[in-house]
Amino acid sequence: MNTANKITILRIVLLPLLVVFLIRDETLFNWLALAIYLLAAATDWLDGYVARTTNEVTTLGKLLDPVADKLLFTAALLPLVSRGEVADWMAILLLGREFLVSGLRSVASSEGVIISAGTMGKYKTGFSITALAMLIVGGWFTLSGHLFLWLTLILSLISGGQYFYFYRHHLVRSGSKPTDG
Repeated sequence: MNTANKITILRIVLLPLLVVFLIRDETLFNWLALAIYLLAAATDWLDGYVARTTNEVTTLGKLLDPVADKLLFTAALLPLVSRGEVADWMAILLLGREFLVSGLRSVASSEGVIISAGTMGKYKTGFSITALAMLIVGGWFTLSGHLFLWLTLILSLISGGQYFYFYRHHLVRSGSKPTDG
């Protein structure tokens, strides 16, 4: 258990507290939720930085980090749907994309193909963090939060398509065929 993995686990441990504050939907609790959310989002960058700079990239870290990312996104998004801040159809599309890309990466990995995060996916992450942060606070930030969420949705769909295109392109180059099932 290295430092980077501990940072990733901290992100996961913060999630129940984030949800508790988000469910309350009161000004003070929204600001506390924002602080927890931003701290958790910062650990996403920090764990990767620590792992790379200390040359301590581990299999556990490769497994935990994307799971922690998806859990953070879900833990912030679903209470906002419950509060009426995010349309349920939009949440379904956003979460569906996350599950599909994670599944694709898992299948690709089992075939020895690594699908790294692309530039569009990184932008999507930045926009989603910004959108959810603004929607958590609410008030004057709500309109901007919705704009950033729309941009997140667009980037999610584009980057998701890119991941599938890359995988399919790899299969064609390698002479493999996608399997059913």
